[in-house]
Amino acid sequence: MRGRRALAALAAALTLATAACAGPARPTIPAETAFPPPAPPPEPQPRLPDGPLVPLNPPPVAMVPPDRLAHPDGLVGMSRDEVTQRLGAPAFTRNEGAAQVWRFDGTACFLDVFLYRDGEDFRVRHVAVRAPSVARADPVACFRELARSPEPRRG
Repeated sequence: MRGRRALAALAAALTLATAACAGPARPTIPAETAFPPPAPPPEPQPRLPDGPLVPLNPPPVAMVPPDRLAHPDGLVGMSRDEVTQRLGAPAFTRNEGAAQVWRFDGTACFLDVFLYRDGEDFRVRHVAVRAPSVARADPVACFRELARSPEPRRG
């Protein structure tokens, strides 16, 4: 008997403990307030006419080519003679494999010009602007300075 009483007391204690964990009953929310009604479909957009669209008053288009000589990338494709005419003699030259590397020295930058054989001549394939320190050099300012310097500058 004592075993049954202990078993009944244990069952009652477990029921009370489980009920205590459940907390207060939550009210149910009606479905129409739980989720707002769906938005109405968007208004249909006007259809564009078939065929190409042409503006009534097109803006004027400037047919001026960009100044390829205002940036060091404008040297790409030039021959050795064209580079020399534009920048003067390089301060330093070296051969690296199939490339000739010409260095032009400015007051705050170096311009490296990489030339590769193109038939009987060499042509510029790549240019690099760098500062003498870890700072970055402004390529346009460097190029402007060097383009005005007919003689090589040595740092």
